[in-house]
Amino acid sequence: STPPAPTRSLDSARTAVTNAEKAEAGRYASNELAEAREKLAAADSAVVGENMLAAERLADQARVEAELASARTEAAKAAAVNKEMRLGGDALSEEMQRAGDQQ
Repeated sequence: STPPAPTRSLDSARTAVTNAEKAEAGRYASNELAEAREKLAAADSAVVGENMLAAERLADQARVEAELASARTEAAKAAAVNKEMRLGGDALSEEMQRAGDQQ
């Protein structure tokens, strides 16, 4: 008899991939997101082929890849905000310097 499909692992992987997509991982961590999608598809194929151990392993790997994609995306977004704030601070400092020089 075939063990039951790893529904919890598959659902977790699908949720992680969806969350990564919503976070714009395709823009910031496209390799990791692509890897997660591929592993999730392989997990689904393993279920069809009734290889539930492989399906669970692949689903878990897909979830981890998707979570990595989300983390890298958030880090990239934070770095962009940090850079923007630093540039804004530099511009403000220059403007204050000019204002002080004119007095």
